[in-house]
Amino acid sequence: MGELMKGIDTSIESASGWQVQSAAYFMEYMITQKIPSTTCIIPYVTEITICDGITNIGGGAFVGAASLNKIKIGNTLKELGAGALLLCKTLTNITIPNGVTNIERGALQDCKGLTNITIPESVTSIGNGAFEGCTSLAKVKILATDLDSVESLAFDNIADNSVIYVLNEQVKAKLDETNAYNTSKTTVQVVTEEEMSKI
Repeated sequence: MGELMKGIDTSIESASGWQVQSAAYFMEYMITQKIPSTTCIIPYVTEITICDGITNIGGGAFVGAASLNKIKIGNTLKELGAGALLLCKTLTNITIPNGVTNIERGALQDCKGLTNITIPESVTSIGNGAFEGCTSLAKVKILATDLDSVESLAFDNIADNSVIYVLNEQVKAKLDETNAYNTSKTTVQVVTEEEMSKI
């Protein structure tokens, strides 16, 4: 059967197989006990906590976790890997902590239960299709003011009449020039910090 997930230092790497929908990974014990890798399977996991000390949720780590509706992430996270939470269709609650710099390709793609998301100030890169297909995602707040890269389709096919709120024209231009969203379904509004805090 093999491992579902491997811990490598402070990273959670790819999970695969039919069991992924019921896998939860407990890294805190591994880090404190200096255990190189382990796996823990819990049927029908609905909530996962990623403890402080983890810096990367690697590609495909929780892909297709069918019952997952909430994930709490520690403050040390720096990167959401490619497809990290892809197809977590019942996920309704995630807070991306300030400190995350990269949201990679398809990181939260097809998370159809998400209705709002805040991209923290620390983020510098949003990958291709990162939130694509999040068809209930009606409100996106981008607090980052200095995005190096926003790839195409990052917010494509989110909710009808959705709004992406940004703090400056440069971020809006970056979203526009890369076709990061569907202009027939989504608008981008530049707001002040005070207005953003009330949204």
